[in-house]
Amino acid sequence: MDAQALRLRGRTRPRPLPPYRRAPADSARPRIEGDGLLGVGHALEARRRHLRLVPPLSGTDPPRVRRDRRRGRIRHRRRVPVRRRDPARSAVAHRALSRRRASCTAPRDGRRPPAVGGDAADGGARQDAVSGANRAAGLLVAIAVALACAGCTRRDAPTGTPYARVAAPVALVVVDGLDARDVAGDMPELTRAWRESAWCPGAHGRAAMPARTNVNHATLATGVYPEMHGITGNVFWARTADPPRKLGAAADFLTETVFTVAAAHDPPLRTALAVGKPKLELMFAATAAGHAVPDDVWSPKDAPSSGRDAATGYATDAATLAGARRLLENGPAFVLVNLADVDRVSHAAGPHSGEAQATRRATDRELAAFVHDVLARPGWREGTIVVTADHGFDATTHPAIDVGAMLRDAGLADAFVVVPDGGVAHVYTRETPRAAATTLKAARQRALAQEGVAEALYRAFNREDDWYDHMIDHVHPDWHVVNVRTGDLLLVTAPGYTFAASDGEDAHLRGNHGAPAETDVPVVALGGVASGDHCDEIHAADVGRTVLGCLGLPDVARLDGGPIPPQSQGRVLRGLCKTAIATAVPTP
Repeated sequence: MDAQALRLRGRTRPRPLPPYRRAPADSARPRIEGDGLLGVGHALEARRRHLRLVPPLSGTDPPRVRRDRRRGRIRHRRRVPVRRRDPARSAVAHRALSRRRASCTAPRDGRRPPAVGGDAADGGARQDAVSGANRAAGLLVAIAVALACAGCTRRDAPTGTPYARVAAPVALVVVDGLDARDVAGDMPELTRAWRESAWCPGAHGRAAMPARTNVNHATLATGVYPEMHGITGNVFWARTADPPRKLGAAADFLTETVFTVAAAHDPPLRTALAVGKPKLELMFAATAAGHAVPDDVWSPKDAPSSGRDAATGYATDAATLAGARRLLENGPAFVLVNLADVDRVSHAAGPHSGEAQATRRATDRELAAFVHDVLARPGWREGTIVVTADHGFDATTHPAIDVGAMLRDAGLADAFVVVPDGGVAHVYTRETPRAAATTLKAARQRALAQEGVAEALYRAFNREDDWYDHMIDHVHPDWHVVNVRTGDLLLVTAPGYTFAASDGEDAHLRGNHGAPAETDVPVVALGGVASGDHCDEIHAADVGRTVLGCLGLPDVARLDGGPIPPQSQGRVLRGLCKTAIATAVPTP
């Protein structure tokens, strides 16, 4: 029996094949656009369009096709059912691929890859007809999408869950380390917007204490003070046998964040995060109990090598803003952006150095272009862009203060654990509260005798030292920093000084922050804003809580279910946005 008879065995007549044909000969070969990995992705996508088979206007269920590599011809063969090894895994992979394609619609050069399935006029009908014929080419598309989306990550959301559409999206841009005193001289575009804004023109903001990166990003993302969200510094000691550690992981939060509240909304709000510092991805985009992560994330690992600083691993502002633009293609209701250049250079060269001034000018240009691009988008006609900072800066003009050596000289080293943190230092006692009263008093007196130490305050009252007179909450009730993670004795530097890190990593820095002198930051609102109130001094917690209100979201809640007293929350600032702010719901 010959091959033809074997193929037709059991059938009365062969099934006719539909008359497939190539695309018209006059169709131009697609031009490959883009560069790097995206260029490869576009090439594969364009190749698929060029080799697309155009089906007839009639007929259903086209057969599978394969390309004859030797002769360059298209041959027909009857459909062979595809056996899946694991349908569940295949479905998950398909959903993941769909999400990646949706989140990476634009390449790095701003141009979109060619659409799959033909021109807009006949794309729908043609795509449906071609879907069966292009199974082989589908692999190329999958590779192209994977390459094009190498710089985008996304939280897995329930399949088919729609996102809520908001009339006024919000972008919160945090220029890391931008002191309000340095804006007027080096940032003309931001200065003009600051002075001419319809909302609180020229308003000064106040960063949370301590004036550290983790503290204030947590405050901006929650709308509550450090005493409530629990991020009281960049480092802390957990009062265990373990040594001090970094404070700022997602699991360290004691409250929800804006990303968690947005995900819990019904339907959920889409959120995005673009950060220049890798540690902020761990703060907001790492999985932890009780927390939701942003839907779309861009971090320094997604930047090209030319867009990262080799010494610190920080992404440049230009690369970060380019990543933020790509995330905005997905239409998030809220995006948090961190720009790290000003902080990086101010630490290394000093905030008043020529390098820092040049960096601020460059950031001003990049930021002005970003604001212009975002507000020109159709979905942002009523949207709001808030530009602020997490802390200011102070030039380090004196040798760093070694608190550990200071206490050793006084014979007190064994009684305490010292955690330096820039312009502040947390001193934790190893003793019981009753026994610690005397040693804490001795440590405070020794610290105040040290040149460069401006304040030494207790976390709780000390019956051996005027009871409440030297407590943090008594001397600075507006700091709202007293938490179990706060040191039993909090030391604060005078201008020009900093505390020496225990590992010596800060010894070479020419600029630092953490003390009250570095809490003066700008607050600029652009876009859909109106005249504001409470413009005298705007706290970072005020900005964070107002953003929740602008999105129509309730206030954050404590993870342990306890109440959040009003004095631990920021204020709601009227005029920062035109819609939805009245729907902010207080935490019970």
